[in-house]
Amino acid sequence: LTTIGYQIAAADSMSYIAKRLCEANGTPLGSCFSDQMMMTIIFGGVQILMSQLPNLESAWWASAVGAIMSIGYSAIAIVLGGAQAKNGLGSLSGRPAPPREKLFGSFNALGNFGFAYSCAIVLLEVQDTLREPPTASKTMKKTVPLALTTTFVLYTVVSVCGYAALGDNVPASIVLGFDSAPIWLTLLANFAVVVHLVPAYQVYGQPVFATVEDLMLRMIPKLDNCAGKEWVLRLGYRSLYVVITTVVACALPFFGAFVGLVGALTFWPTAIYYPIAMFKAVYKPTGPKLWTMNAINGIMCLVTVLATMGAIETIISSASQFKPFSAPGGR
Repeated sequence: LTTIGYQIAAADSMSYIAKRLCEANGTPLGSCFSDQMMMTIIFGGVQILMSQLPNLESAWWASAVGAIMSIGYSAIAIVLGGAQAKNGLGSLSGRPAPPREKLFGSFNALGNFGFAYSCAIVLLEVQDTLREPPTASKTMKKTVPLALTTTFVLYTVVSVCGYAALGDNVPASIVLGFDSAPIWLTLLANFAVVVHLVPAYQVYGQPVFATVEDLMLRMIPKLDNCAGKEWVLRLGYRSLYVVITTVVACALPFFGAFVGLVGALTFWPTAIYYPIAMFKAVYKPTGPKLWTMNAINGIMCLVTVLATMGAIETIISSASQFKPFSAPGGR
């Protein structure tokens, strides 16, 4: 699901870049190659090639580039949002909407918060790739708090500045909303988004590939003796995986709703339940510490249920006004 969300976001930015370039060159929009579905397919083609990398370790360089790009477009969003924050748009009550839509929209927003910290899905795989010494656990204890703190600060500032600048018209992907800004800056921000999402897809896809391929080798022992089995699996299963995610992204290109669903389904199991379960198994907590952990676990489970309800309702509502495999109206 995370990879589908990344495909939708990448296609949004690619389409935005094409439209702005066409506007700058005076090309009529009807003659502009900016169709979102085609951009999704192009991004999928790139991912089929990237998916042939053997494992997560092979993509370390791409991941480093992606991290730099992430900081880059976040910084641009902060600068643009801060420069236009004097607009004073937006309000503490958020977008005006009927009570039912407001309620489910708030639930979906909880899923968006979860998606922002979806790194928990791949933390174990990342730890497994670290070089030692020092021990991987020591490295993770230093880097995870730093990474999450940096993420929290950047996303909070981007959100506040962006909403103050754009108000209720703020798009799901903030860098799509600053049409009045210098074109080179908005193009640079969206280019950075695309460059970031190319390796980001692999960071989340490679662990899936490794798990499924290992399972296939266990279920079909004959594959283990097959010459060139790695290439058979890569060209076969991995390409099929990318094709499926591309089709879904083309059919339902609702970034905000899809991100909410991904965050809702992945945050509690990977970031709350699993770490608490491991801590209990190793340290056997008792008394207030155990009660506190159980309370947090239960509350976050409820949040996940509400966020899932909000995301599903938002997707259904968006799909009812949308023809599959066509560009969604507006940004």
